[in-house]
Amino acid sequence: MRITAIDASPFHVLPYLVSQSLNAARGELPFFRAFVDELPDTVDAILATGDLQGVVDAGGTTVALGEALPQAIERLRSDGLLPARERTAAIVAGDLHAGAGEEDVLPVWLAIERVCRWVAGVAGNHDRLGPVATLEAARRALSGTSAYFLDGTTATVDGVRIGGLCGIVGLNEGWWLRSEDAYNAALGALMTQACDLLVLHDGPNVVGTKLPGWPSVRRTLEAGPRVLVIRGHDYWPGPVQELANRTQVLNVEGRVVVLQRRPSGAAGGDVTRCVSGRRK
Repeated sequence: MRITAIDASPFHVLPYLVSQSLNAARGELPFFRAFVDELPDTVDAILATGDLQGVVDAGGTTVALGEALPQAIERLRSDGLLPARERTAAIVAGDLHAGAGEEDVLPVWLAIERVCRWVAGVAGNHDRLGPVATLEAARRALSGTSAYFLDGTTATVDGVRIGGLCGIVGLNEGWWLRSEDAYNAALGALMTQACDLLVLHDGPNVVGTKLPGWPSVRRTLEAGPRVLVIRGHDYWPGPVQELANRTQVLNVEGRVVVLQRRPSGAAGGDVTRCVSGRRK
């Protein structure tokens, strides 16, 4: 799967607050439309997002941005801007919590799964699904749903092979932290499994830019076969970059990118041109 173009401007923005105070600074979650060379026959769109760290004003009370996102999806669907539930899938790249601490994001996963055919993804360094932050606990919490939690593992859904790696490179104790060597070893193992999509929370830097990320992660990705990587954690002004081996990296930190087939006869766009509406 490869991105061929992405719209320069969002087709929708969801306003939010950066904390639970109604007087907090305001931001916007932008929705961009991107076009890919292939999707499974069963799916017309894959929504990719991550780092939904805020709350939405719901008439004097607040709800987590991640839990407000499915409501926005339904409104866009009713306006004809997104496909039906059974034709829409989702990828989440972690940190779906509203606060600054370590939080249970199971309600966000379940809310997204209710409005999508399936959802697959990873935990960010602040996330847990259920009472403890383990792969087994997350899978138990999602049992019986069309949700696929990945950490050094893969799942094949509608013919798409998806690999995922939770958390970040870090030396301190905490959930979903790996040493740099351990992270790259786990990533390298995933790179041998012929994934169509690779979902990370942390991720690579990009040579020749000041975009944040890990040089060692970039080298690990470049040593493997070409793949579409979806990542979060670090803010990039533009969402798509290409590595030396033509691996594409789609950064969804604080944005939603809707991957779709290009309509027949539609004009082409520039895959590198996109300005996020997130920062205010």
